[in-house]
This record gives sequence, C-alpha cells and structure tokens, in this order.
Amino acid sequence: MSYPAAFAELTAATARLLAADPAQAAAEPLPAAEASRLLAARDAVVGEVRTLAGLLTGPSAGAGAPGLAQLIDDPAHVLADALRALPTVAPSRAPSDLLGVGEDAWAVAGRAAVALEAQHDAVWELSGAGAWSALRDVAELATAVPLLDADLAGRLPTAWVEARRQLADPVTHGLVRLAADELRTQLHGQSQEPYLEQLDRPPPRPTLLRDPAQLPEGMRRLAAVLDDVGPTVAAADVRSVTGLLALGVELTERRARAAGQSGAADVLTAMTPGLRRLAAANVAALSPPDARLRMLTSEVYGQLRRLQGRPGAAALPAALGWVRAAPAVAAALTGAAEASARDGWLLIRRAVETRQSTSLRSNLSWLPVTSAADLQRHPLLTELRATRDALAAARPALDQALAAVAPPAADAAVRRAALAAGRAGAELRAALNARRGSPSAATADLPAHPMLRVKPAARLPGQRL
Repeated sequence: MSYPAAFAELTAATARLLAADPAQAAAEPLPAAEASRLLAARDAVVGEVRTLAGLLTGPSAGAGAPGLAQLIDDPAHVLADALRALPTVAPSRAPSDLLGVGEDAWAVAGRAAVALEAQHDAVWELSGAGAWSALRDVAELATAVPLLDADLAGRLPTAWVEARRQLADPVTHGLVRLAADELRTQLHGQSQEPYLEQLDRPPPRPTLLRDPAQLPEGMRRLAAVLDDVGPTVAAADVRSVTGLLALGVELTERRARAAGQSGAADVLTAMTPGLRRLAAANVAALSPPDARLRMLTSEVYGQLRRLQGRPGAAALPAALGWVRAAPAVAAALTGAAEASARDGWLLIRRAVETRQSTSLRSNLSWLPVTSAADLQRHPLLTELRATRDALAAARPALDQALAAVAPPAADAAVRRAALAAGRAGAELRAALNARRGSPSAATADLPAHPMLRVKPAARLPGQRL
C-alpha cells in the first residue's frame, strides 16, 4: 500500500472513531478478546504517530519536562517528546495476530498504521515545507489520541484497572493535547505542500522481488537508483539496463500479440530493432559499476525469466505493468548517460591521426566528449534518446491495453489516494473541531524545518508544566 493510500485510511478511520458517540459505545464493557484487539490497533496508531513525529522533528533532546516558553515557541519538539511518553497498553502479542480480522474503524486504522512503516525512510528526507505540511497532519492525528484513549478507557473491562488508568492518565495525555493544539494553531495559516506524492517516490535502494507482479516496483526502484547514480553510471550498468529493456519489450510484445492486444504489440514491435541495436552497442566509460544497479537489474531479469514460463493470459498484466514503467527507466538512463558524457566519464569512439615513419594512419580511439557536437552525435546517446521517446510515445497504447487486463496503474492510484487523504484530512479536522473547537487563525514564524529547535523567547517565564 502506498503512503497516500495508507495515510488516507488512517485519517478517515480516525475521523470515524471521533465521530462515534463515546457515551453509547461505553454502555457495556468490551469482551476481553475484543478489548485486546482494539488495544493492539490503538498501540499501532499511537506508535505510528509517535514515529512520524520523531522522524520529522529529530531525536529527543532529553531536557525533562518542558517549560511554558518551550511549549509556545517549540511545540513540535514538545509534541514529539510527549508522544514518546505515551504508554503501550496492548497484550504482548504480535499485531498481525490481532489486526488481521475485523473491518471496524479501529482495525482499519491499525492496519493502515502498520502499512505506513514501509515509508519511514522517505519521511525524514522531506524538504522543509513538505516536512511542516506532514507535521501538521501528524499534529491533527496526535490531537485525536487523548480523545480516543479516553473513549477506549471507558470501554475496557472493569478488571483491567491498569490499562484504564494508563489510557486516562491526565498528565501524559494533557501534554500531548496542549502541544498538539498549539502546533495546529501555529500551522493553521501556513500553506500546504503536496508532500504525499513525494513520499510515494521509490527510494534509491535495491529491493528483493518475490514475484513478477512486483516488476513495476523493481523498475521504479531502478529509475530512482539511476537518477541517484547520475554521471557516474558505468558501461557495464548501461549494457545491463539496455539489455533488460530489450528483453522485457520483446517478451511483452509476444504476450500482447498472443492476447489480441494488437495496438500495444505493434508499438512494441516498432521499437524492437532500436532496442537490439542499443543492447549490442559498444560502450566505454571510466566509472566503476554500481552495486545497487547490479542487484536491481539481476532481480528484474530473474522475474522476467519467470514471466516467460507463464501462460500468456496470466503473464500479460505483469508484462504490461513492467513495460509501462520502462519509460521512466529509459529517461533516467538517458539523463545519466548524458551527464556522464558532459562530465568526461562516458567516452566516444572516433578517428585520431597518428604519424608513424612517413605515413599517416587513422586509428579509432575511446576519448572523452569535448564538444556539444560530440554530445549530439554520440551513437549511444542517440539510440538512448530514440528509445526514451519511443517508449514515452507508446504510453497511450500501453495504458489502454493494461486497463483491459489489470487494475488501474500505480501513479493514477497514488493521485486518487492523495485526493482521498485530503478528503479524509478535512473530515478529521471537522471531527476534531466538533470535539475540541476550531484553532485560531494566528500564524507563527517557523524555522525552515521541524528538526531545527527554537530557543524559547526571553519574554516568557520558565514555569514547568
């Protein structure tokens, strides 16, 4: 599940929980098994909110109880520390044992919180504006935590005295409420950065592919790594990626033609000769191979070979999904190769005159690119640009074929999930405002990033909370 989709589910489920009538829900205590399941979901939600706040604000300073000045001037770090102090109250069982059943709001929220864990590496890489926008959404979820804990405490079995006490503790929950309310107030008038789409971008790291259905993810990772490698792309990596493109396009063309998708098959057939020339091209560069590219191309090769052994109808959705992600890889490889040529790493083969005795002889030598003309006429770059443009031009036919045999493409799903997250956020804010009151329209001067700590203003006394 993508970050936008998981965040939308978590936010919408939290809004539904806040909208429920706590007095009616607490009429009778929950059975022990049901209470354990809800507590596991609660711990997953609180744990994810705590982790996201920590990723966005950095490690704790460990300064003890915050003063009033710190609460006003630096509510982001006060909130992160307050969330760290919230207890874990579920029985010691694996979350998968307790969250795998049920479609109520707590179960949905717990599973969505667990799904968000896969995106943690990308959260702390957000830019300043994106990080503040993400922290605003986290603050709204944090504002809901004391309210949900109080509702849940009233539903636990009466014998669960310690759990009820922890969920209703006024000190830990009071500090979360104060810090979250202050942070929401300060961020109320700030512009919203579309960070959800940023968090769905694949990280430039290799991953294991366990099934051909994961081929699009492998290609997205491959494009991200190529973008990261940039001008230091090696000749061996260029050959492996171009060979991968040729293999996958030919495989998809055969599967599409066998399934009657002649439009997709025809556009893939037209680009096959160029891909074969590209895969067979002589390449020389001064850069060493990148281990991440070697691992990813090996993983994608393996899954394409597995796909070759499957029946045509079963293999077509995965093959079309793979080739639909191929334009991003071709564009990233073209950009990396062009940057490599400009920086003098990628070489061009050309004639050089040498004098031996009294005769002139023309030799072919590998030399750096020294002019704009070399950059334009480089045989490898010419073929890469043609392949990139052909794959991009094939997208409409590939989209049409994929829509006929598979669910919507990943990037369209991400856009819909981001819109759903926005709608869910609006519902959550409405539910919070109904329970807590709307924040004022005042804004604050914020540092460039939530990780930057603010020195408390001298005008405020240093009372401890």
